[in-house]
Amino acid sequence: SGDFVTSIFADALASVVDWGNKKSEVKNRKAMVEEKTARYSQRYLVAIEEVENSLWQERKHEQLLIALQEQLSISKATLRESRNRYIQGMTDYIPVLTALVAFQKLEMNILQRQLEKISYRLHLYRALGTNILSVEQDALVIDT
Repeated sequence: SGDFVTSIFADALASVVDWGNKKSEVKNRKAMVEEKTARYSQRYLVAIEEVENSLWQERKHEQLLIALQEQLSISKATLRESRNRYIQGMTDYIPVLTALVAFQKLEMNILQRQLEKISYRLHLYRALGTNILSVEQDALVIDT
């Protein structure tokens, strides 16, 4: 009879201790889920920020290219006019060379800016393709 009471008491005590361990394990798992969710949320916000920044940079760069194209048109007209004046004997060749150098510098600048535009587009594609779960394959999966 004494062994029976001791056995019941031991079983009850084991259940209480086991319940405490399970409760602790549930708390630990809940904390892990919250931590992983927070990391995922942070990565998601960073990815959105990168996409928005890339889009903004590309828009501003496109505006710059439009302004440079307008300058190129003016420079081309200046070059044409300086050539006409030279052909008519109104000036020497220095204004033509100056206009030509300015025109070519603008062309080079536009080419450089177009290359930068491609670079911004690649950055946008990288930002759009960012693996938010790059550190962990699945941030919300908890090992069982």
